[in-house]
Amino acid sequence: RMLSIRTRGSRTDKDRRVRLWCYLFDNLQRATDEIFYWCEWENSIRQCKEVLRVLKLTTLDIEKLIDQISIERSSPHVARADEKNSRAARGVSWEVVVRTSLPSSSRGE
Repeated sequence: RMLSIRTRGSRTDKDRRVRLWCYLFDNLQRATDEIFYWCEWENSIRQCKEVLRVLKLTTLDIEKLIDQISIERSSPHVARADEKNSRAARGVSWEVVVRTSLPSSSRGE
């Protein structure tokens, strides 16, 4: 009986993780679509270039994260030493830019 409870708990955790990943990727796809259509509607080359800049930076950050995870998997003792210091010491992050005002009409840029 105890084994079935653990198995059910693991399955529930896995289901939650799968649903969370689906939710996050759906949000990413929706945001990408909205940004694309907004750039198209505004007819703004400047905004398109800004989107590309952000996507390139994000791609570089994700690639660094992949490298970090690969190193941690190949050298578990390195990851454990970092965890003792702090997760922030080994974390990868990216800049979040908040615009306080909308850009002026950029039609035809």
